[in-house]
Amino acid sequence: MNPLSQNNCRTLLSAVEKIYSPTDIDQFPSTILSAMREVLSCNTICYNEISIPESRMSWITDPVNALPGPTLREMFNRHLHEHPLIAHSGLPNTTRSLRISDFLSRQQLHRLALYNEYYRPLGVEYQLGTTISISERHILGVGLDRDCLDFSENERLCLDLLRPHLIQSYRNLQILKLMKRKA
Repeated sequence: MNPLSQNNCRTLLSAVEKIYSPTDIDQFPSTILSAMREVLSCNTICYNEISIPESRMSWITDPVNALPGPTLREMFNRHLHEHPLIAHSGLPNTTRSLRISDFLSRQQLHRLALYNEYYRPLGVEYQLGTTISISERHILGVGLDRDCLDFSENERLCLDLLRPHLIQSYRNLQILKLMKRKA
């Protein structure tokens, strides 16, 4: 892994500033997607909310037109249990961002129904993701997708450096929402 360049550091600091800019929790998803897009190159970036008991997922994407239609959404929800990042996100001490390739070779990925019925039609071959909030019933995270080049260790480092700020900004906005309700 190479050290981050001065330009990488400036870009990260700019993204951190943007991550803390929302004044309402409803602004959080689109703001962080925009901030992260400045730091990490990808085809699609997705803000995900996963309900564990129902095996259901909702998301917001950048670009917006990357949202899959209802058929693909159903395929994803049906095969959610196969997703290696989701399966490993709840493990104790999971503080690093994870790539699908950390768990599966491309051949193993291509054997999954999740890939064949969801990722292949979307042209997704590589993914890097991180969690923002985890409970027994809910996972909130961000996933970045690419079609032709896996994410590097330096790119993982950039996402790892952003992660504590994503978590804190989300917590701040949750508290602000509670305070507004009580006022």
